[in-house]
Amino acid sequence: MGADRFTMPAPPDKATALRDWVRSEIRARISDGRLQPGERVLEREVCEGLMVSRVPVREAIRLLEADGYLRVVPNRGVVVNELTPDEIEQIFDVREALETLAARLAARHSDQGDIENMTLLLVECRQAIDAGDLALVGRLNAEFHFALRSAARNKFIIDREEPLIGRLHWVFQRSPDPERVWRGHRSLLDAVIAGDEEAAAAAAVLDNEHNRQIALTRVRAEPRA
Repeated sequence: MGADRFTMPAPPDKATALRDWVRSEIRARISDGRLQPGERVLEREVCEGLMVSRVPVREAIRLLEADGYLRVVPNRGVVVNELTPDEIEQIFDVREALETLAARLAARHSDQGDIENMTLLLVECRQAIDAGDLALVGRLNAEFHFALRSAARNKFIIDREEPLIGRLHWVFQRSPDPERVWRGHRSLLDAVIAGDEEAAAAAAVLDNEHNRQIALTRVRAEPRA
C-alpha cells in the first residue's frame, strides 16, 4: 500500500512538452512587450517563427486564452488581451500588498550582496535614463523589483507576483516619467539599507500607486479592440 503513494503518472509526451514550450514562448513575448495589448497573434506567424506545426500552436493559444493572456475577437481572430480599468485596479491592489511585504522583509533580511546588486541596477538605470534608452530602463526597473523580492527571502512572494507582472509588462517597459521611477527606487533602496521597514513599505506603496496611475491612464486612452 505504501508503494502506491509513490506511483508516478506517465511522463508528459513529446506533443505535450512541445505545446507547453510554445505556450511559454508566446507568454514570454507578451510579458516582454514584443506582443502588445490588442495585437493579433497569427497561427501561421507563430508556426514559422518557432518552426513548429499548427497543432501545438493551437493548443498553446487555447491555454493562453484560459490564462487570460489572449482572447478571440470577432472578425479579427486571436489578440493579446487588454485589461479593463477594473482588472488593473484589482491587480495593483494585490501587487501593493505583495510589494509592501517584500519591501518590509527586504529591509529586515537583505545582505550585502542584495544591496550591491540593487545599487548596481540603480546605477545602470541612471546611465540608461541619461542615454535616453527607455527600453533598457524598463528592463532594469523590472530587475530591480525582482532583486527586491529576492532580498525578502520569501519565495511565495515571487511565486505570487510574477504572474501579475507578466500581465502588466507594458506598464513597466516604458514609463513616461523614468526620473520619478528612479527616485522612488532610490528612496526604497535607502530604506532597505537603513533597515527601516516602515519607510521601505511607504516607498513601495508610492511606487505601486505611480504605476497604477500609468496603467489606468493608458488603458482609458486606448479603445479596446
